[in-house]
Amino acid sequence: MFIDWLTVSQEHQHDLPVVCDVLTITVDAITGEKISERQPRFKHEGSFSTSITVHVQGRKVRVEGNPSRINRLDNLFGYERIEQCISVYNGILAEYGLPGFTRCTTRYRDWE
Repeated sequence: MFIDWLTVSQEHQHDLPVVCDVLTITVDAITGEKISERQPRFKHEGSFSTSITVHVQGRKVRVEGNPSRINRLDNLFGYERIEQCISVYNGILAEYGLPGFTRCTTRYRDWE
């Protein structure tokens, strides 16, 4: 078994840097307070017609795609471990000056 698609997101304790040419800021019209900030999704182009989608919203970053195909000649068989995929994603995030994904320290159960 191998991983051919992975979506990962993480919320950080600080605002993330702006990495796009466009920034959408939502402001409370009455108080003038900034409510939220987001950047449009963008595609990070890898080799061999492969791309990964990156989305930054204020303090949250989300990456999705097939990490097994990024810059690999032997991409017929994907990575078998999550750690391998996260390493690829963290390399991409580093190219944009964004913090990498870290291991989960809190576990939530949303099915209750």
